[in-house]
Amino acid sequence: MKKYMDIESIREASIDAEAGTISEPNYNGFIPGERIVIQTMVNGRIGSFEYDASKDHLIAYSEDDELDREHTNHGFWDYIQSLSAEEFREDCKYVPFGEWITHAGTEYEEGVYHKFFVFDIWNKRDLGWMDQDFVKEFCKRHHLEYVNTIYNGPFISWEHCRSFLNHHWKAKDLEEGIVIKSLDRLRKNGTHLPVYLKITNKIA
Repeated sequence: MKKYMDIESIREASIDAEAGTISEPNYNGFIPGERIVIQTMVNGRIGSFEYDASKDHLIAYSEDDELDREHTNHGFWDYIQSLSAEEFREDCKYVPFGEWITHAGTEYEEGVYHKFFVFDIWNKRDLGWMDQDFVKEFCKRHHLEYVNTIYNGPFISWEHCRSFLNHHWKAKDLEEGIVIKSLDRLRKNGTHLPVYLKITNKIA
């Protein structure tokens, strides 16, 4: 099974005097003008699924394991089994990833729980993540929920990105935070610097 990437929080440079090491900031890969999206950080349980041609059915996964009738990831397996496997035959090379919203962590408005919000798609033939325009179109075609996208355009500055932190989507209080994704470097990142970063709201 394909596991989702670890997304780092934005980090400034730091010095560890005791160890004698310097940590560089992790955000220097983002440059003004490159295409980004900023999306709501959804606080649920990571899930994914794929079409299995050998059995003509959909396989559901939690963050770490394949799911089944006895291990459903709080109902996520049941939701995936309710989808039509036939509808995903032609898209069998794609693995959608998203958050399955349960009553844990951030408190959401009614109507959000037990929904699956897709935020990325892995192409298992090309071994790469798909552009967000494709993810959005895929969700529309297959009647899946697409994660809330607040901004789609050129990277301007980190101050500009942070201005979206207090946006309201579906949380009863503050949203968990935001995820900033570089689309230009998604498949051709020439550095070790992350192409996705997150900024979390400080919730007391």
